[in-house]
Amino acid sequence: MYDVSRLGSGFHATSGGGHARRFRRAGIASMAGIAAMVAVSVIGTGAASATAKHKTTHGGSRSASTSKWKLTTVTDPGKLETLSCPSTKLCVAIDASGNAVIATNPTGGPSAWKMTDINGTTNATSISCPTVHLCVAVDGSGNAITSTDPTGGAAAWTVAKVDTVFYNSLEGVSCPSVRLCVAVDTSGDVVTSTNPTGGAAAWVTTANVDPEPPNGNPDANSIDSIECPSTTLCVAGDFSGNIITTTDPTGSASAWTVFPVEANSDIGTI
Repeated sequence: MYDVSRLGSGFHATSGGGHARRFRRAGIASMAGIAAMVAVSVIGTGAASATAKHKTTHGGSRSASTSKWKLTTVTDPGKLETLSCPSTKLCVAIDASGNAVIATNPTGGPSAWKMTDINGTTNATSISCPTVHLCVAVDGSGNAITSTDPTGGAAAWTVAKVDTVFYNSLEGVSCPSVRLCVAVDTSGDVVTSTNPTGGAAAWVTTANVDPEPPNGNPDANSIDSIECPSTTLCVAGDFSGNIITTTDPTGSASAWTVFPVEANSDIGTI
C-alpha cells in the first residue's frame, strides 16, 4: 500500500482552512480554477522518484529524475486539497468544493479520473484510505465523510458531524487501520474513532491535546496535519511550529506530548 494523503507515507499535497481564517497551503495536486492537476509516478515496487535539471541559487544545477512523472489535468471546478492511494488500483482525491476525484487507474490520463459529489459544497480538507474498502475524509465544518465503497458514487458516502464545536475545522485525518482514525482540529483537539463508519456517536473528542498558549492567538494551537503510521504512534504538527506525539491515540490529553521544533512556523504537512 502507498498513501499520498500524507507525506510521511508517500506523496502529499494539501491546503486547508480553519475557523474562518485562512486557505493557505498548496502543493503538488493543488490548483485553483476549472481544472486540477495530479502528478503520479509508479516505479517498480511503488517507490517514487523525480529527475530534472534545476538551477540553484548558487548558479549550479542539480539533477532529479522527472522521467517517471506524469502530470494529468482533471476537470474539477474546485481545488484539489489532498489525496490517498491505498493501492495501485485506487486513488481518491478531494477538493475544496465537496467532491471526490477517483481513479482505479491513476496513470490512465484524464478520462481515468471521475468526479463524485460527496459533501455538497463544504470544503474537504484531508482524506485517509487505509484500504480500498475504507476512505475517511474530514472537512471545514467538523464532519467526517466515510465510505466503504469509494467508487460507488455519491450514495456510497456518508457525512457525520463529529466535531461539534461550531467554529472548529477538521484539518487532518490519518487512519492507520480500519479500526482507528484520528482527526485534528483548529482548537488543538483530536477526534478519534475505532469504528469510523459508525456515525457521529462512534467518534470521541479529546480536548486540548495542544493547549492554547497564554498569548491568546486563536490560531496558535491549530493542529494542521497528522500522520499515524501505526495504531500505536501518531505525530501531528501545529500552526506554531510544534510537534505533538502519542503512542496512545485514543488516550486522554495527557497521552499527547507537545514540543517546539520550529518557532512561529506552521507545520502544514507531516
